Amino acid sequence: MSTNCLEVKNLTKVYAQNREKEKTIAVDNLSFNIEHGQIFGLLGPNGAGKTTIIKVICGLTKPDSGQILIEGYDHLKERKDALKNISVSLEGNRNIYWQLTPAENLEFFAKINGNFQKNLSDKINELLSIFNLEDKKNIPVRKLSQGMKRKVEIAACLISDPSLILLDEPTLGLDVMSSYSIREYLKYLVREEGKTILLTSHDMNIVEDLCENVLILKQGKKIAAGKTAEFISYFYTSFYDIIVEKLEESQEEDLKKLSFVNINKKGNQISISFDSNDSRDIYKVFDILEREDTIIKEINHKKANLEKVFLNILNEKKSILLALNLDIHTG
Repeated sequence: MSTNCLEVKNLTKVYAQNREKEKTIAVDNLSFNIEHGQIFGLLGPNGAGKTTIIKVICGLTKPDSGQILIEGYDHLKERKDALKNISVSLEGNRNIYWQLTPAENLEFFAKINGNFQKNLSDKINELLSIFNLEDKKNIPVRKLSQGMKRKVEIAACLISDPSLILLDEPTLGLDVMSSYSIREYLKYLVREEGKTILLTSHDMNIVEDLCENVLILKQGKKIAAGKTAEFISYFYTSFYDIIVEKLEESQEEDLKKLSFVNINKKGNQISISFDSNDSRDIYKVFDILEREDTIIKEINHKKANLEKVFLNILNEKKSILLALNLDIHTG
C-alpha cells in the first residue's frame, strides 16, 4: 500500500464568472500529498480555493485538469473504488436530512455506506454522546440549533468507516466545549484508528492543535507547505507591547527612527509595539525610555503562533521567507 492516502497532482479548476464567459481560476496547478495517519490543514483566506479542492476530491466538482489518487485509485477513472474510501462534511451545506432525527441520519448514512453491523446502534450512541446530542437524538434536525445541526453533519460524516475524512470548517459555529470534544475525537481517530483527515479552518488555534502538516493557499496557488511545528519554529519571534503614560518629543522621534517599532496613542496612554527575535532591538527601545526615566505601566509579551506565521506568509514578508528551508512559493 502506498504511504500516501491522498495524492493531488497538477490540479486546476476554472469557473466561468458570468455570461460573457470571463474565467476565474479557483485552483491553479496545485500538487500535494497526504500520508496515512495524520491531520492535514488546508489554509488560506476566503476565495483561496479550499472548498473547491475538497469538492473536487470528493467528486462533487470535476477538475479541468490534473489527477487525484485516493488510496491509489484515480478518482475519475476508478471513481467507485476511490470514493468509497472518503467521507466529507462541507461547511454551509445541508449534508444531512432535516426531517430525520440525529439518530436516523446516522443510521441512514451508515447503511448507504454499507455498514449493517450488529454494533451499529452502539456506534451511533457513541457519536451522539461525543457530540453531546443524546437528549436530541429523537428530535427532527430542522428543530435543532445551527450549532447542533453542524454537530449532526460531522457525526454523519464519521459514522461510516472511511480512510480519508474531509472536513470543511468543522468547528465553525460550535461552542467551546463542543469544539474541544470534536478536536479530541479527531485526534483519537488518527491515533487509535489510523484515519487520515484533511480539514480547512480559519481558526489557527485549532489548526495548531490538530494539524501535523499545513498547506497555505492564496488565489488558488500554493504559497507555502510544511510541518506546522517547523513553521512556528522558523518564524520564531516575540511580540512586545509596552504601555507608557507619556513620551518626550525627542524620545518619540528616536523611537520612530527604529523601523521595527509602531507607536499608537490610546487616550492618556502610549503603546510601543514591535516584533523581534533579536534582544538588541529590545535594548534599543529600553535605552530610549530609560533616558527620561519613563514610567512603564505594562509590558505584554507573546511568542509566535501559527496565526502570526499565517499572516506573515500571506503578506509575503520576503526577508522572512527567504530564510526558510520549507516549501515556499513567493512568485
